[in-house]
Amino acid sequence: MVQMATSSSAIQAEDYLWPLSTIRDTLLRPDPTSTPSPKLRSLLTHHLPRLRSPWSSFTPPSPESRTKLSSSSAITIPHTSSTLEIDDSWRQLALKLSDRIDVDAIECYVLCQSYVAYAVDDERAGEGKLERVMMWYAEEVEAVSGIAEAVLRLSREQEGEEWIELAEQIRAEMLPDPAKYLEGIFRAWSSLAQKPLSGNYRSEHGLFWATHQLRLQEALLDLLFLLLYQTPDRPASVSEGLIRGTVMSSFGTSQSNREVWEQEPECQRLQTRIRDLTLVIAIEAMCLATILTAGGDPPAQGTLLTSQDTLFNMHIFLLEQSDDLAAQFPELEEWDFPVWPMSILCLSWAVVLKSLSPELAPPAPGYNGRPETEMTSRALRLPSGLFPWLENVLTGPLFEEGGQAFGDATNDPATHRRKVIKDVMIGLTELVPFTSLVDGTGLYRVWELLFGGGSPSTSTALCADYWIADYPIIERRSPLDNARFPLEPAGLCTILSALVGAEAPQHTLESFGLAPASKVFEYFSQLTSVTHSVRPQWYRFISKDDQGQLLVEAIADIVLPGGARIHAGQSGTVVNVEQPPSQAVTWQVPVPGWALLVEILRTAAGLRSLDEKTGASASGAVMELSVGDLGIQGSASDIIAAGLKLLAAVLHPSAGLQADLFSSLGSIGLPPHHILLELTLAVLHSSATITDTSPADAVSVLSALEVLQHLVHLPDIWQALRASAFFGSPTRRKCAAAALIQLDSRRAQHDIAVALARLVNALALSAMNIGHSDDTVMKGALHVVNTEIWSQFGGWRYEDIAKKYELATALLRLYDGVLSHPRSAETNGFSTAAETLIDVFVTSASPLTYRPIVDVLTQSSALIRKLVGFRRRVDAALVTGSVTSAASFLATLLRVSVLLKTAPSALPKSVLSASVATPEKGQLIDALFGLAFSPITQDTTTIALLKTLRTYLESVASDQQRPSLASMLRDAEKTCGRLANMASLDEAAEQRAAAWNLLSTIVATQPGCALFCFGASEGKVSGALKVAVEQTNAWGELLAEDPHALSATLGYVHSVLLCPSATKAVLALRKDTTFWQSVYDVSVRPVPTPPTFTLSMHSEDFASRIQAYAFATQAKANATALLAAELAAVLDSEEEVETKVQSLVLSLWRNAGNLQEAAAMAVHSSCNPELHEAEGYKLNRAGVRLEGLRTVALPSEREYGRTYLYDGSPVVEVKVQQATVNLALDMLNLNWSMLDADVALTKSWHALADVISNWTETDPLAAKASLRAAAHVADLLADEERGGDVMLAIQVERLGILQVLLETALDPQMEGKDEHLLRSLGVSVRMIVESTTFSPLGSLRYRDTPAIHKPVLRILSLVFHSLARRESGDLVIDTLLEVGTLFTTEATDVILDGLVRGSGSPADLALAVAALCEIIRSHSPIWLETPSLSSVLSRSLELVVRTRLEKATIPPHLPSVLLLHLAIANHPVAAEKLAVSGILPAYSDNAIATEAESGRIEPSLAPHSLHSAWCGMLHVVKALLWSLPDTSSFVRSDVMPFMRVASAQTLRALSWDGEQPLTFPALEEAELVCEVFYGIARAVEMSDTSLLLADFGPPAVGMLKSIRHALSHPRVFSTLVVPSNEEEQAALEAELATVEMDKEADLVNVDKTPILANRIFALLRICRTITLTLVSLTKAWLILRGEEDLDEAAELVLPDEEGELGLAINSIADPVGVLNDIHLLVGPLSEKLSITHPESTAALRVVAQIGETTAIIATSQLLVRSALLPEQLPLEEDMGMGMGMGMGMGMGMGKSMGMGMDVDGEAVRRRVSMGGAAGTADRRAGLVRELEADLRGILGGEGDEAGREGRAGDRAVMRWLEGILERAFGEAP
Repeated sequence: MVQMATSSSAIQAEDYLWPLSTIRDTLLRPDPTSTPSPKLRSLLTHHLPRLRSPWSSFTPPSPESRTKLSSSSAITIPHTSSTLEIDDSWRQLALKLSDRIDVDAIECYVLCQSYVAYAVDDERAGEGKLERVMMWYAEEVEAVSGIAEAVLRLSREQEGEEWIELAEQIRAEMLPDPAKYLEGIFRAWSSLAQKPLSGNYRSEHGLFWATHQLRLQEALLDLLFLLLYQTPDRPASVSEGLIRGTVMSSFGTSQSNREVWEQEPECQRLQTRIRDLTLVIAIEAMCLATILTAGGDPPAQGTLLTSQDTLFNMHIFLLEQSDDLAAQFPELEEWDFPVWPMSILCLSWAVVLKSLSPELAPPAPGYNGRPETEMTSRALRLPSGLFPWLENVLTGPLFEEGGQAFGDATNDPATHRRKVIKDVMIGLTELVPFTSLVDGTGLYRVWELLFGGGSPSTSTALCADYWIADYPIIERRSPLDNARFPLEPAGLCTILSALVGAEAPQHTLESFGLAPASKVFEYFSQLTSVTHSVRPQWYRFISKDDQGQLLVEAIADIVLPGGARIHAGQSGTVVNVEQPPSQAVTWQVPVPGWALLVEILRTAAGLRSLDEKTGASASGAVMELSVGDLGIQGSASDIIAAGLKLLAAVLHPSAGLQADLFSSLGSIGLPPHHILLELTLAVLHSSATITDTSPADAVSVLSALEVLQHLVHLPDIWQALRASAFFGSPTRRKCAAAALIQLDSRRAQHDIAVALARLVNALALSAMNIGHSDDTVMKGALHVVNTEIWSQFGGWRYEDIAKKYELATALLRLYDGVLSHPRSAETNGFSTAAETLIDVFVTSASPLTYRPIVDVLTQSSALIRKLVGFRRRVDAALVTGSVTSAASFLATLLRVSVLLKTAPSALPKSVLSASVATPEKGQLIDALFGLAFSPITQDTTTIALLKTLRTYLESVASDQQRPSLASMLRDAEKTCGRLANMASLDEAAEQRAAAWNLLSTIVATQPGCALFCFGASEGKVSGALKVAVEQTNAWGELLAEDPHALSATLGYVHSVLLCPSATKAVLALRKDTTFWQSVYDVSVRPVPTPPTFTLSMHSEDFASRIQAYAFATQAKANATALLAAELAAVLDSEEEVETKVQSLVLSLWRNAGNLQEAAAMAVHSSCNPELHEAEGYKLNRAGVRLEGLRTVALPSEREYGRTYLYDGSPVVEVKVQQATVNLALDMLNLNWSMLDADVALTKSWHALADVISNWTETDPLAAKASLRAAAHVADLLADEERGGDVMLAIQVERLGILQVLLETALDPQMEGKDEHLLRSLGVSVRMIVESTTFSPLGSLRYRDTPAIHKPVLRILSLVFHSLARRESGDLVIDTLLEVGTLFTTEATDVILDGLVRGSGSPADLALAVAALCEIIRSHSPIWLETPSLSSVLSRSLELVVRTRLEKATIPPHLPSVLLLHLAIANHPVAAEKLAVSGILPAYSDNAIATEAESGRIEPSLAPHSLHSAWCGMLHVVKALLWSLPDTSSFVRSDVMPFMRVASAQTLRALSWDGEQPLTFPALEEAELVCEVFYGIARAVEMSDTSLLLADFGPPAVGMLKSIRHALSHPRVFSTLVVPSNEEEQAALEAELATVEMDKEADLVNVDKTPILANRIFALLRICRTITLTLVSLTKAWLILRGEEDLDEAAELVLPDEEGELGLAINSIADPVGVLNDIHLLVGPLSEKLSITHPESTAALRVVAQIGETTAIIATSQLLVRSALLPEQLPLEEDMGMGMGMGMGMGMGMGKSMGMGMDVDGEAVRRRVSMGGAAGTADRRAGLVRELEADLRGILGGEGDEAGREGRAGDRAVMRWLEGILERAFGEAP
């Protein structure tokens, strides 16, 4: 066995190294649908010299060649112009080889190089190298004849026109003269047989070379026979030479080297094959086929049949050679078996002689009569051993094999050989009357072996040939007509059971135009005659016929058992019998035979007596006969064996004759199936009691078991089996089945055990498919099989070792069939049979339980090699089949273990890690890899092994403690390398796919072996990954011819791309632009439209086209997934350079037409609910339950095709429904294949669209293309009418694609969207939302259905966001808004209700709230009128109240609830509904409020933190305060109680002292608290605000002081900022470094310090909000306008941080002083803030507001406080003193502050109040004067423009305030 080379059109020097055995195997197993490669044609032409003389295929040695090889550096390949470089290490070996095998030295070197290139041996060096090359040479020599034979076969094939054309061309050049070719082959064979071994051949490895010589002889004779069979018009001399040579060589047994190999079994077997081949060749040389062909052309001139001289010479020769068979030799009582099969040749020659005309007939010297009479006599004498020899030949090794490798059975050499023997037997029927044969039993046996032996196709072909060509001729059917049934019933039953043929494929039967079984049934239903014993009173004598036989006439009607009637007056012939009764009559009348046969069998089985009759006794009118009256001859066992065998053949399901047979048995009077069940069980029980079974008893048991197997579909069989206790019962310790197994084991043949296993398998399948079962019987049957066979058959003795593996195959198929469909449709659990086997192999299993499986897998390889060497190919196929079955069953056990969730350390998973007794002594998994790599393993077995290994890895992949494949293999790297070699293009397509799939699984699940599966070369792709890349680059051919392999290849690359250890390989692959172009081309290539299920379902290629479509679509899906994975990897790597994949996919997304086409393909679905419903109905009507047929294969294992989802093979009771059931399953599986392939493409395209959206954001071309594609997709989805759960899941995935497309298409930053497309999109989205087939609300109410509401809600959010700014009035938009609003609000209500009940989804709520927020943002008021809105509000508030905290974490749904509240609160109209719904009482009564009441809410950035919820509630309160038109009552009734509850938390929020670290959440909370207080202040500013001022004033002043400190010490503040994340931390560190380097700390520069500027801006906003709040609370405007009585405004004095009113010791601590300082500090910021940034522009407005509000508050407070001063000093003096000292200080500070914010320098001086030493009243007055002076300085400065620089606020306001001060305090000095 060799590896296959890569096909190429160009012939190169390396191509001439192709092994001859490879060419032979290619020709023996061609694919008729493929085309022969040009290289093969060239090589065949190159090897024509060898093919013309296969007996001398290599050139003898020559001195010239030896010299050239020894001295040259290169040689020319013989008969070519190509050269080979010489390797010195192989030069010497080639010279040694030339000496050893006497072959030309140059040819030896070429042979060595062929070995190096193609041999699969691992050892290429060492002492055994020469011996291995010699074995290679032996195989090559044998292959030459094989090539010639394959060419001859191919030239006569019917399929594969191009292969036939090639064969005919080579044949014409190979056989210029077929006669000389035949002569040359025969002479070469004769010479080879007589050539003794000499020299090195005999001294070294003599047995090997002797065996090789026998193999060459066999190969030459095979070639000779095939050419002889194909050349009917050969010259007479050729025929004569072949016959003479055969006889003179003693039928090939005259061998010169017999003493070398005589004791070797293989050689003895080869010798027998040679003997039988020569016999067949000699018979074929006699031209029997020409003679026996009815209506054929006359013999051609010059052939044997027209050459009188040759006929005479041959007749004399055969007479001389058969003298010992002549009649004059005495017949001994005990004669020896003839040594040679000369009697067969005599019989064949007699047929020839009979056909000759008188003028050509040779004389008859020495005897009288015609010449054929003497030859017939010699052949048929018992001592001649004709039938024993024929039996010996037909049971020999030549005829026991039968499987053809290619083509139809009629062109199979095995069929040709059997036809030669058939011609002999047919000729015999025309030579002598059948009744005159002495050895009739021998004839029956030969017919049985001839027609019933061989492969199923060969047997069927031979039987069909008989019924078509021979049966119409009366003489040729004499063995049937003259079988004397029922007098001798065994003979006719034996012949007819053989003429049924073996079970053959349906297409084989169709090719013949008839079914042999039907012809047998028809013949036996109308027998041409019956023979039985008679009594004298039953008949009267009439006359004699021409042959002297007595003719009689029936006196009365004779009724036979079974009801057949012979009417009175019917004539018959008296026949003589050897045993009493002495007379019998053959009635020539048509009689139905089935009922008669069954009655005979029942009597023979003891079910009725011999004399029992069914009707009245005999009378004058009617003579009713019992079975005993028939005078039946033969033993009961023989009769039962033959009869049951015939019944079994006819009852076979493939024959389709059961109903007809039952109808024929209706005359018995009992139900036919009852009769058959009773008969078979009686035979079985009777046989179980026999201590020593005969061959006939064994056949009876086998046939009875087969009949039962064919009747398992009958419901009564379970009752019959239970009643008979055949498989035991609870009251019996021993059963008949076990007894039969034990009897069978003593015979060492074990056919009964095999048949019993098949019967139990049929019972299990019947129970699974039909449902009529009995648990007791099923358990008993499996118990018998498990205990009596499975646990013991490994230790049994076997007459033929192949039987052990046949038995293993039957058992494994039984177990696999049960466990591959373990589910019971009735109980929704495991079936009884499955539970029994699960207990045996999983629950209660031990390593011994798996011993048979391990033995089959580990011991088969060596046995297969031996069987192949012995030419026992059928037995080798049996062993190979057992390996396939063992691998399949092991995979099934692994799948079942996944269902049972067994651990990797438990059986059956652990069996693969068990040590096995192999030469390598490794673990079982290593042995399985080795078996898969073995060249002796067939492709089907290799594929099964690869799939089993993949199943194991998949089954343990999810286990945390999964075993390491690397530790289980002896050499993991080598194993993975060999597996990669199996994935090359040289292997079969299915094998390549299996190898790629296994490699994918290893990469994905076994990190230890992953690196070995894709190579580790630095900077380049290597290993298996390189092979995958090469195959992907050839995607065009693969996609058309082998999409399965292409899909698997792309799946492998996808696994590599996702493998963590493949970083280097992925980087190297990323640079391969050709590969990615190929992947992209596959992903966008349209798949040809598949055939329809209505019009093309009956076409021959329907299934293959559907399968090709599915695999091609899967290849597209894998390519698309590969692109998505690569883009995701690029996104994670953050590469700056655009990769090839990015370029390709972006080009697709920017091309509107291509993107629309690709999206349409992605959302296509082949789902056909109507087909599923119709086919499911057919199955239900036939009683087939789909649940029991569903595969247990893992999802990753299933392969598209006819067994994709339902891989069972149901058998129905009503046979006419079987075809309907099979077709229904095919339709379902094929549609599921297409459907799932489409789903895979949809999902992968969804992933691609999702990842590419990261690059298509803000891309105008991509947005336009996406909008067009989205509109088209939406239109397709809106029109979808196919319903069902499957389509719902598909629709969800397709809506996901639409969602992703819309995210790009409806980007808010993109302008100029196509209005027509938007309107079309709106219509489609509305239809999707309104769909009753796929109701989005349905998945919300029924959580177990696919969540279609999710993409619908997201799509609505996107569409509503795009339409939010559009004016109403457009009917399409308004309708969409109405429909979408109703759905969204109702969906929100349903989700909230589910959350209240504890079953809702927070993610769903987030989607619904997002959509609802977009609706609220729109101009449409529809949502306000929805009936669900009030329910939404109440349920959302209920959720708030029910909030429970877990480790300071809020429920995940609460942020969405707060967002909903915020959206509603921001809407003026809806805010009123929210306010009156009790939102703030709800906010006050929950776990969050409890924490706020205690002030325990810590600022946090964690998701779902308590702090985030608290801030969310503040946002809602703030929005309500701003949205409600009149909030005073709402504030007093709701807001203020809420704030009182949370007072501790609000104080905490404003408690920052300017020296503690400051986080962003803390800033956010402080800002929100201030904004809420500002809203409250605005609402109550016209009423008494003193209490609010008392509460808010102190913390507000404290916060203002902290802000003043931060603004005064910017460097210190910059160190207090806490970053929010790691990225911000790195950026903040860089900003701090910048601040340190600058002389002047500028923290508001957005360009240099964005983070610090953001924090400063937040502080400014807080300051602004506080001052605004204080303006309202202190009634500053009323005071300044004079509307407030100052004498009664004591409660409006702004308290300090401690809550005291005007008791500050100096202006720095005084609230007014704080305001003045802040005014001065923020003033210079207006010059530093840039207007180019939005943040800076907003900050400018905030600074202006701070300047105005601080001045307003300060002025109003001075007015109030001055009015409240006691009148101790004249105002003028007080003011003068204060102004004299304060003004200078104020102006000085103003100038200092004008210089900048940084007051940390030495030049800056702090003010100190000069009134600190005075008394309290004086101190207050002085402080007021000081503050008044400061304020004047702030408001007016020195009167020049320079003095006003750095002031904040509007100058008009400042001047107005300055005027107020002047009026109140007088002008400044």
